[in-house]
Amino acid sequence: DPAVMMYHVRWRFQTRPDGTRVRVGTIVPLINVIHAIELIPVYGGRLNCDVTSVMSLELYDMFYLNSFSDKEWYHTLHSDFV
Repeated sequence: DPAVMMYHVRWRFQTRPDGTRVRVGTIVPLINVIHAIELIPVYGGRLNCDVTSVMSLELYDMFYLNSFSDKEWYHTLHSDFV
């Protein structure tokens, strides 16, 4: 999102034959993880003040990838601009 200078990530969904939507994910082997990331929910028009960090990943479908969490992560994500 150019306005906030962060990338968007979102859950992927699959529709079952009965019409219900389920989240689709992938298991990533720990050996392939090189850096922890921070996800910030895209709140939309109004923030729900009852949401906590524990439940935010379950309640929102789209997130900002926080590229400002540390300088190494910032440079990794923005290396094409250097």
